[in-house]
Amino acid sequence: AILEEIETELCSLIHTIAQTAMERNDPSLFLKEMVLLFEDKGDYICTLLGENGDPKFMNMVKEQMSPILLKFFKLEQYPHRDLLLTFFSNALSQTLSEWYKTGKKVKLEELTIFISSLIYGALSNINEPPA
Repeated sequence: AILEEIETELCSLIHTIAQTAMERNDPSLFLKEMVLLFEDKGDYICTLLGENGDPKFMNMVKEQMSPILLKFFKLEQYPHRDLLLTFFSNALSQTLSEWYKTGKKVKLEELTIFISSLIYGALSNINEPPA
């Protein structure tokens, strides 16, 4: 019961972060706020995403991240969007987990720029689905 409460709270925070970024039309705000969320709640998130965590939690996280990825990268018509959403939600979550678990050695601003570059670079060619 406590685990479910923590998961629900974390997903609610992610949902709020995504909604705010979408309302402000600012995808970088989402990433910055996600980094801050990991900085603040990293113990819980890393435990839930870790080897002995709850596998359902990652699906819950993906569900909260999907609307912002769909909006900003216009993936609605892409035939493999579910795979892309899984890939990017997992990549972001695991990258932030690793950053947290290894002592947050990379500064917040640098981490945000690094992840943004990876996401934008990877998705820049995806708006045109392959033939």
